[in-house]
Amino acid sequence: MIDEKGKLFGYVSLIDIFVVVVIITIVVFGAMQLGNTGGIGVLETPQPLTMSFIIENLETFTADSISIGDPVFGVQTGVDFGHIVDIQRRPTIEYHSNNQGVLVASELPNHYQIIITAAFSGFPMQNGVWVMGHTFLVGETIILGAGPTNIFMNIHEIRKG
Repeated sequence: MIDEKGKLFGYVSLIDIFVVVVIITIVVFGAMQLGNTGGIGVLETPQPLTMSFIIENLETFTADSISIGDPVFGVQTGVDFGHIVDIQRRPTIEYHSNNQGVLVASELPNHYQIIITAAFSGFPMQNGVWVMGHTFLVGETIILGAGPTNIFMNIHEIRKG
């Protein structure tokens, strides 16, 4: 089988076979890595989603500048999150000790907890969403452009539909 020159059947050397196997392995591995989109297939279509963003302490003038229907986008990524479909506004609650050492809750004047819900299309993932080549996870802090303002907000919830 292998002659004195190290050729298999007199035609191909073992080193040549080894080099070909290594090249094929590298090409296959590279193709798999380039095609990996986190389980999102090329033929899949984006699904309608809603994503809620939360901020615990927003001043009144900023809260008043945001309206239903305003566009929503990621400032750092440029990702379009569609438009605002719901705004929940609650007073910001602070906790502090009174003179007797008891923990008491009180409203912080002119500050609100805001939850903005936006409707858009994307690819749902476990605990997150993939949109325009970017992954966003629940709990992640992003700079959100909402209407005329930019706000540091946490991703609160992602739902289908």
